[in-house]
Amino acid sequence: MKLDNTRALQSYQIIRFLAVFTIGMAMVKLSLPQAQVGQYEVVLFIASLLTTFWITGIIQALLPMTSSSVSRDSGSKRPEIFCALVVVVALTLVSALLLLVFKNLIGQLAGVANFPYFKQTILYIMLSTPTLLIEYIYLIENQPRKMIAYGLIAYSLQVAMVVLPLLVDVRVELCIFGLIGISAIRMVWLLVVVRRYAELKIDRKFMFDFIAKSTPLSLKYLVSSSGLYIDQLIISAYYDSSTFAAYRFGAREIPLITILTVGLSNSMLVEFGVKEHIGDTLERLRRESLKLMHILFPLSVVAIILSKPLFPVIFSSDYLQSANIFMLYALLVTSRTIFPQTVTMGFQRNRFALLASTLEMVLNIALSLIFIQLFGIEGVALATVVVYLFEKVLLAGYNGRRLGIHPAEYIPMKPYTAYCTLTIATYLLVRFV
Repeated sequence: MKLDNTRALQSYQIIRFLAVFTIGMAMVKLSLPQAQVGQYEVVLFIASLLTTFWITGIIQALLPMTSSSVSRDSGSKRPEIFCALVVVVALTLVSALLLLVFKNLIGQLAGVANFPYFKQTILYIMLSTPTLLIEYIYLIENQPRKMIAYGLIAYSLQVAMVVLPLLVDVRVELCIFGLIGISAIRMVWLLVVVRRYAELKIDRKFMFDFIAKSTPLSLKYLVSSSGLYIDQLIISAYYDSSTFAAYRFGAREIPLITILTVGLSNSMLVEFGVKEHIGDTLERLRRESLKLMHILFPLSVVAIILSKPLFPVIFSSDYLQSANIFMLYALLVTSRTIFPQTVTMGFQRNRFALLASTLEMVLNIALSLIFIQLFGIEGVALATVVVYLFEKVLLAGYNGRRLGIHPAEYIPMKPYTAYCTLTIATYLLVRFV
């Protein structure tokens, strides 16, 4: 199979997931105390809390504003990449400053008021956040092999630099310094990539346009990411801590679904930058989503079937209720495998994308409060499934009405309907029969 940008980005995301999973497993196997593993995770959590929403918005605004039309043979370089880097560095400094000034408040929000590694977390944020542009620079420049090579090298080094120090001394400080060390290496790699592909000048017109288009997307991801926390607040308000734990254990998406769908969506955004090829781009999005359906729907069906027998074995019999939550979360495949949001953002209608996420959040709160009284904690998970699909339908309707793009142009309707019917029927049989 030819290695294109979509395959490369999906493979890169899988490499990253495997590295993170390997590090976590190695920490446990090398007997790092649970409290110290938690401290390592807090570093990642705080960094993610302060940066993920805006870096996601910036990247997804940048991709359709560039195109693959610049020939690498011509030696042309892009000022857009440098402009994006300037914005990312500025926001990274703001994020680090916020943590420095409000570390007590942020620590309370993260549940770690006396966290001893705030300084290291600030340094990690400053070094790691700008490097999240690297794989997308390779995507913009149509360099899939370089993206894969970067992923293999960077994440192999990350595993080595975080895990190997534990063979010498089992202390979490060494893991955190290893994380900072690999971030410094990535920063050097970023500078090399920027020098290779970016024109080092500020394009003011692009900069203002870029900020205007990335701001609603950043707010969109801030709003949408709050849904999980709102669900947990509702659960904790109605139930005790044991029920809350059961919900947390079950409220997980299948990682491969998120990895592959996000990889496809982001990789396709670049192609929307070439407006004269929109028809081909929509057809490719349709083909690629169908390929994902052939993989992800059967995976979800198997997960639904196996969840009840496996959850008590993996955890304990106390977590059988978690299996019911997990089965509902497996139904999110019905919304993950269609990509009207890619079309909306590809045409840079980012304000409507923000509006759709805001409506999703409001509906999620309302349905969660209604369904929790009807179906218990499963009602909160059911509300999540419903509102995710609602957002996709809303965006598809907008694309049809305002952009003149019918859903069938980028969604394989018949296979999608058949797969949804099969998956929902499997859920109903497993859950209630």
